[in-house]
Amino acid sequence: MNKILDDMKSMNRAVKPYVYFLWELTYESNAQNVLELGSRQLQSGRTFLSALEEKKSGLLTAVDLADRSSRAPDFLLPYLRMIVGNTHNQETFNKVNDRQYDILFIDAGHNYEDVSMDYKMYGELVKSGGYIIFHDSHNPNETCSKFWKELPDNNKLELDYGFAGLGILRKI
Repeated sequence: MNKILDDMKSMNRAVKPYVYFLWELTYESNAQNVLELGSRQLQSGRTFLSALEEKKSGLLTAVDLADRSSRAPDFLLPYLRMIVGNTHNQETFNKVNDRQYDILFIDAGHNYEDVSMDYKMYGELVKSGGYIIFHDSHNPNETCSKFWKELPDNNKLELDYGFAGLGILRKI
């Protein structure tokens, strides 16, 4: 693996157990467009960016309430488009609906209402065969796990080898 990936794996945050999975999914699926809702420390974002940089192609569109691009090293910036805004605002949505995405990572809000709204608004932007990933799908302290459980079981994969969990939905 590479230094960025090692650094992301060593961060003591809730995405830590899933860093290698996110990198592999991005790289091996040949994702060209990744949409991340909620970037905070840019741990998952730098993981996605590292896979895109390894392939020398693709773009991560990261949406957050603040510009988090300073958390990425300069050599990853050509693969990053940072959008500052609330994911629930139509104005923010309009800035990202210019393309179809291979991967959507939902991590902006962690309650039922936030996750439900992000899924309904942005899920339509994921191309057929693409992936919608829910962070905190197993977190007992967050109600997004309730939303995850309500989704139909077909095309669902759950990773729960660390606090929080990831729920992965393959779009048909």
